[in-house]
Parts: sequence; structure tokens; C-alpha cells
Amino acid sequence: MARSMGIPVTFINSEDPDTPRFNPLEGDALTVAEITRTVLQSLFGRQEAFFRQVQEVMARNTVLLLRGTTFHFVLPPRTAEAS
Repeated sequence: MARSMGIPVTFINSEDPDTPRFNPLEGDALTVAEITRTVLQSLFGRQEAFFRQVQEVMARNTVLLLRGTTFHFVLPPRTAEAS
């Protein structure tokens, strides 16, 4: 469909070593973590606030770990009951 509309297409074949590459973790670690968190947030769907927040924080921190970043980890804010 894209080709019929004149839109360029790049095919990425993971089995071909000469194929173009795409690294979703490339770039500034904090920016990549936030983009990944935002994309996953849209996939998680509607949830209770507690579970949504835990998943977002864990997704962000996991990306930072994958990138080898050992700083700027975010913890959920403390609630009045936890103080």
C-alpha cells in the first residue's frame, strides 16, 4: 500500500546481516526510557492508578538498566499513608 502511494519502504530482515538496522534504545537514555514508557502506557490500557504507576516506573527503570544507566532511577512518590 505504501509503495502504491509513493511512500518509501525499508524492509528490516533480522536474519540478513546486511539489512538496515533499527535500535529503539539508541539515543539519550532518559529520553529513550520516557518514550518507551509512553508507548507501553498506551498498550497497558485503562488500569487502577497504583498498578499503572508501578508498571510505568518499572518499564522506565528496566530501559535504564538495559542501557547500562545506573542513575536517575525514579521511585513512586510517597503517599500520606506511607509517611
